Amino acid sequence: MINFGPSGWLSEEEKNVLKNFILLREKAIAFCEERGVLKYSYGKPYKIPVIPHEPWQKKPIPIPKSILPQFLELFREIINTLLYEKSISSYNNPIFCVEKPQVKLRIVHDLQELNKFTTKEAGLPPNVDAFLGSFSGRACHGLGDIMGGYDESELYITKIPLTTFEKTTWKTSAY
Repeated sequence: MINFGPSGWLSEEEKNVLKNFILLREKAIAFCEERGVLKYSYGKPYKIPVIPHEPWQKKPIPIPKSILPQFLELFREIINTLLYEKSISSYNNPIFCVEKPQVKLRIVHDLQELNKFTTKEAGLPPNVDAFLGSFSGRACHGLGDIMGGYDESELYITKIPLTTFEKTTWKTSAY
């Protein structure tokens, strides 16, 4: 059953149009376990521009034993979506978890060291709140996840994997 908002928010005709639209575009709808990355034909992989530097090995942040099973389950889900892949690198970035409302855990990659060596963009990222505000009070027809993250785009394959992280501190085989 689809929640179309408060009673009377959409007329029956509008609900039927929306249901029909969803049925026509059902192949475009993905659930968390089905997510992955966009096809190369939709956009080139992102290349992280960096200045010359020495590789770094940041100390891993231990995952608390109390959340380790949940963390490993989340990690396996991400592996299955092909967002992570095995890598051998002279770089190591810490990762950790935070609890989020409605989502039990969220993995955070601490890329502060990488940020020190990236070439800064001249422009500012778009203001999502201002963009969303322009839609208030208007009827919109379309489906999309404009509040999603940046993990839909692949990273450019390079000889130097800058975003690697260590999993040996978990003392278990994650995959």
